[in-house]
Amino acid sequence: MRRALVAILIVAAGCSGGDSAGLDVDDPWARPNPNVATNAAFFMTLKRFFCSQCMNFACPLNGVPDPVRTLFWARNPGVS
Repeated sequence: MRRALVAILIVAAGCSGGDSAGLDVDDPWARPNPNVATNAAFFMTLKRFFCSQCMNFACPLNGVPDPVRTLFWARNPGVS
C-alpha cells in the first residue's frame, strides 16, 4: 500500500519523468494536482496514527492487528 501511495504522490507532483519540454501549460492534465497529493497525505497520516488505535473494527482503514482484536473481544464481551 505504501508503494501505491508513493506512486500517487510522484504522479500528483508532476515528477513522472519523461520530457517535460513538450507539455502544454494550458492543459489541466499536464499540471500537478495538489488535491491528489493532499488527500494521499491525509489518508497516510490517518491510517498510521489514528486507525492503528481505533476500536471500530468494521472500518476498512482499521489497522489493529488480529491478536489485539482477539484480546479486546476477550476482555470486553459486552461491547458488541
